[in-house]
Amino acid sequence: MIRHLLPALQRQRLAHLAILGGCLLALGMSDAKAAAALYQEAVEVRWGKVDLLRNGIPVSLETWYSERPLTFSSNAFFDERQRVCLSNAFQVCTGFVSQVQVWCFNSSSHGAFRERAFQDQCVTGPTFGIGAAPEPPDAGFTGSMPWTFRLRAEGAAAPQLTTLELTLLVEAVTPQVAWQVPLPGALADPAVRAIAQLSDAQEASVLALAEWASVYLVSPATLQENQFPTVVAVPNLRDLRVPIAFALRALAAIAPDFSRDRSITVANKEVLLRWLSPDRASAFPGASDWFPETTQSLDRLSLGALNTDRRLDALTEVLHRPGPNQSFRSPRVVESSDWVVRVGPFRRLEPAVARVTAMKGLIDTVPVDRLPKAFSNSNNLAEVQSDIRKIEAKMESKVAQYAPEPGEYFWLPEVARPHLETVRALESVRYIDSRAAAFDTNRFVYSATYAPVPITGKVGVSYNPEEGFGGQVAGGWTNWWSPGDAFRISGKIAERRIEGELSYQFRYYRSLDGKTQLHGELLGVSGTDEHYRLGGLSDQPFRHQYAQGGVEHRLHHDGGHWELSVADAILWESHELDQPDVAGPGIRSDEEGLVWNHRQSWAIRPNPGSDDARVWSYSIAPEMTLGPDVGWRDSFWVGQLAAGVRMDFGGQDREDMFVSLRGALGAATGDAPPTYFYRAGDKDRLAGLEPGEFSGRSLAHGELAYGIRLQRLVGGWFAKRSGNQDPDDQEEAAGAKVPGFLEGLRLVALVEVGSISASSDLGALRDPDDVVTSYGAALEKETPGMRGAAFRLGYGWSPESVRSGGRIFTTMSWAF
Repeated sequence: MIRHLLPALQRQRLAHLAILGGCLLALGMSDAKAAAALYQEAVEVRWGKVDLLRNGIPVSLETWYSERPLTFSSNAFFDERQRVCLSNAFQVCTGFVSQVQVWCFNSSSHGAFRERAFQDQCVTGPTFGIGAAPEPPDAGFTGSMPWTFRLRAEGAAAPQLTTLELTLLVEAVTPQVAWQVPLPGALADPAVRAIAQLSDAQEASVLALAEWASVYLVSPATLQENQFPTVVAVPNLRDLRVPIAFALRALAAIAPDFSRDRSITVANKEVLLRWLSPDRASAFPGASDWFPETTQSLDRLSLGALNTDRRLDALTEVLHRPGPNQSFRSPRVVESSDWVVRVGPFRRLEPAVARVTAMKGLIDTVPVDRLPKAFSNSNNLAEVQSDIRKIEAKMESKVAQYAPEPGEYFWLPEVARPHLETVRALESVRYIDSRAAAFDTNRFVYSATYAPVPITGKVGVSYNPEEGFGGQVAGGWTNWWSPGDAFRISGKIAERRIEGELSYQFRYYRSLDGKTQLHGELLGVSGTDEHYRLGGLSDQPFRHQYAQGGVEHRLHHDGGHWELSVADAILWESHELDQPDVAGPGIRSDEEGLVWNHRQSWAIRPNPGSDDARVWSYSIAPEMTLGPDVGWRDSFWVGQLAAGVRMDFGGQDREDMFVSLRGALGAATGDAPPTYFYRAGDKDRLAGLEPGEFSGRSLAHGELAYGIRLQRLVGGWFAKRSGNQDPDDQEEAAGAKVPGFLEGLRLVALVEVGSISASSDLGALRDPDDVVTSYGAALEKETPGMRGAAFRLGYGWSPESVRSGGRIFTTMSWAF
């Protein structure tokens, strides 16, 4: 009948509109005696090119489209369930114009709409579609025109309401038995309520669902059988409060959407999957808390740092009642359920394991199982193995002290805190160099490295024109008097400078998540600089003797994509300036007194998207030093603000190249001692100058730098030698195998400008005494490829410097 009706309908043309065709809905059960009515909805349509998908293939075509979808709500023709169903089905008619979503009106999209409406059973009873899609406009047509969507259909009664079965897979349930959870009883249980944390409105919605929704706990093995399990009441709510609480939260999540429309449709199945799948970002808030396998649970509360030795997927499956020719063996408890949602598995948390996995020596780290081969002396081996057993006993006692409740089902808020307390407690065990945690199936595994002689040190050589050749040595030990402490002693000697430092650092607080740490430090430094320049006072260098000692407190917080370090120090300082040949007027030969120094360092590293070609990072570092009238002849203050931005790009990991811009501004009061003057060429600023060649009470500085991995520049040559590189393939060149000494090396070029003034009121900006520029290049290894080694070689030149030939600087050190 429809085939004969269409030609006649196509001949009916209205002067002010065209009539929709192709949306011929024959939905639901047929009833030839029922009367059909005409549904109409006005819409504004445009003609143009629309991008859409056809069988998964992107295509573009000229068609009529609307910038808003049909609502199916005119004149209350359809009830709420039908309206929602038709609106969801109409989504198959979507396309895009300039990346803006639109809705198409053509025979192809209407056919897809018809199929989806059939599948979702949006309308029952006999229905008829009439008319044709709007015909293409005349040449030169622009703009839009009014059009009326018409659909002849019988608004039918809503389908029979369905029932829902929520099955939770719990390994502790007796095989071949399903434990049914009474929802009113679960809501009344204090232990379950404490975990579920439902609002009053959510509790009411769950109670309303109890009329047609049932919750069962079933062993995963039971669902593999061919027969339905025996249904009994759950024996104990408290012992199973975690999975039962999840059931309450799950029902509360779906209640707003699902209680209004429980029909078996594709859209409703997606609603269930979207809200209840713990591995989806669209799941209800906290859905992943009950499952250790999901990425979201590992990322929360610092569990993301764990290694997962084995992944067992948390499953969500949605089924509906089998048809007449389908098997009843689908995962379900009772045959009468229309909807079946299977979620799980829920597993008990097994006791944690603590062990020593390696021993750190002076040269290498040896796994415990290889110690018999590493020790030729059996007595020494026995002594080490005895120490390891003692350490493992201490670790096990710490783990047991903070273990979760025995037999607790995994639930992130219940498990995370004991885990974090355990990690912090393990840090108090002496002679452990490092600790790691893993989640293996359903237990935590804590491993440590035994360091019987925690002594470290390094020696190095350096050269720069101001100090000449020099050597440095540093040593110390950690975890000696108390776990986590560090003692350090170092010395440096060069042709024109000598310095020594002694410090003892101890950590006294770490937050459970490890993001916030507090340190204290006792320190002392003294030295002599035979070539100390203060160009703002004299063209000739001074002999500078200095010493300081005191206490410092440091706070460090890791905010994920940002870090903050704050340091406050109270020190007693002593400075002597001696210029035997030239007596600078007004120069105070010696100064000493109490100072308070406050430093902050903010580092911001936004998380880049997977498709981002660049990685940005930002920094800001304010600093203030206050010298009260204690020891000093006059009180003073010195302050500065430094900031920078850096962009990394190139290569698969966006680490081949970088561009950075940084600057600083500082000022000091007129009573500040000369040793607190800002020195151009010092502190990694204006590398072409001698340190202190220009000095003053205010400074402004800016630097633009560009760096590129040396491997990207010369990798192509090595790739060609191996015959593996396409001449135009820059990525292959960047990743080509190069000699080890080239890995990690960067070539950096920089341009700097600075201004300085003797004025204390930011004269470096308003009226500088000197403006200097510097140009430089350096070859440096940011991440040393050789273990324990660091290297930097650079050259800087400034047209304003007394060193007309520029200056070379280099450092190299080895660790032992």
